[in-house]
Amino acid sequence: MIDMHSGTGKRLNWYRRYLNKFDDTDVINSLSDVVPFEAIKLSQYIEALLQGGNGISCPEILQGLELRESLSLIHFIVHYRSRLLGGSFQPLSITNGELVQHYQYVWAMFENWPDAYYKFLNQYLEHPMSNKGVGGLNKHFRDLYESLHRQSENKGIARIKVEFDHYIENYWPSVLESKRITRIQLTTRERNVVSKKEAAKILNCHPDRVDKLVQQQKLTPRVFEGKKHYSREQVEGLAMQISSNWTMDEACEALQLTRYQLKQLLDAGILHTLQRPDTFNRDWIIDKVQCQQLIVSLCQKARKKTPPSGALSMTSMQRRGYSIVRLVLAMQAGQIEFGYSHDVEHPLSCKQFTDFTLNNY
Repeated sequence: MIDMHSGTGKRLNWYRRYLNKFDDTDVINSLSDVVPFEAIKLSQYIEALLQGGNGISCPEILQGLELRESLSLIHFIVHYRSRLLGGSFQPLSITNGELVQHYQYVWAMFENWPDAYYKFLNQYLEHPMSNKGVGGLNKHFRDLYESLHRQSENKGIARIKVEFDHYIENYWPSVLESKRITRIQLTTRERNVVSKKEAAKILNCHPDRVDKLVQQQKLTPRVFEGKKHYSREQVEGLAMQISSNWTMDEACEALQLTRYQLKQLLDAGILHTLQRPDTFNRDWIIDKVQCQQLIVSLCQKARKKTPPSGALSMTSMQRRGYSIVRLVLAMQAGQIEFGYSHDVEHPLSCKQFTDFTLNNY
């Protein structure tokens, strides 16, 4: 990362615009016109360590480490990232530009430690050592563990080992024997991979329902050691989608409609669904926000003046041949005037719309 000018003995940092002339050769241009922020921060950090390390601003994972320990930590991650991508890290045989990209990636990981490190380890799920599948995944993690264990006296490597132990013990406990891994006092961090049973608990459903969600391509399982695991992020995202929208019963209650009326509005496309019953599923998920927007838009169209005599109720309009679909379409198109009486207990109720009169064109 840092070179010395052979003539002056001054340090030259690769993030400068020009590095001056080396050995009477041409000026060496910088890597790009725009220097990556991570590259500058890492250079400043290394330079501060060389000057004694006082008042260094750096990610928490690096705090209190000496130069040798910091470089060990950085190069350890770069080495295993290179292996993950199918290559090897040989800093003496690659250009400064390529080195910068490696260091830049690691610094960004440090700034979001340990979550970014967990995401890095998760990449082994997609690249489990060529075509070796589970065996490749296990070998990757065992190699990592052995390498971390051998160098654990280095404070920088020891900090990686703490998070690696945490990751394996909680995400893939079958990969390493329990006696081979240091027991860690767990923090509040949650596992980002869950079992089928845990996924069902998050979704508040029977475990068999998880299989149907897989068939619907709403969940993607990963199989290791003969067991299916699921991304916590994906499961919780699906749970959030379900909980933040309506079932058929919830929509009927909120809109004060019968199931038949609601089904008519859904079939007509006036109200939207996120999920309909099919071969693998019998549940409805109704778009709550879109329903709210419909009611708000109708409220804005309601008349602001006193209704004329002879105005009709919604029930009377239905007796005159206006189905709920025809009525709502007419209200949206301005073919019918109507009033609005706010219901505090049911602010989205369709029964708030009253005093209907036909417009004469």
